[in-house]
Amino acid sequence: MIERQAKDLLNRMETGAPVDLVSTYAAALPVAVIADLIGLREETRSSFFDAARHLDGVTGLLSFMKLMDTLNRAQKALAVEIEAIRRGQGVSGILSG
Repeated sequence: MIERQAKDLLNRMETGAPVDLVSTYAAALPVAVIADLIGLREETRSSFFDAARHLDGVTGLLSFMKLMDTLNRAQKALAVEIEAIRRGQGVSGILSG
């Protein structure tokens, strides 16, 4: 699973242009693996990735308050994911048991 996610992230990088490996690969890889483990479908992963990407920028109350909207979107996406699992449309993972 980790190797597949690592290859997928590398394949999505644009060629010929400089790339920030920390933000486009090193930070994204653990989040992609966790999304697989949880069992998030592709259509709900963007909210999860947005929340994870913004978490390291929290340095105080103001930055946390700015993050709340992103966290609310991620929470709603997870609720949609859980409902899909209940309907039998989810992906295999921790959420689906």
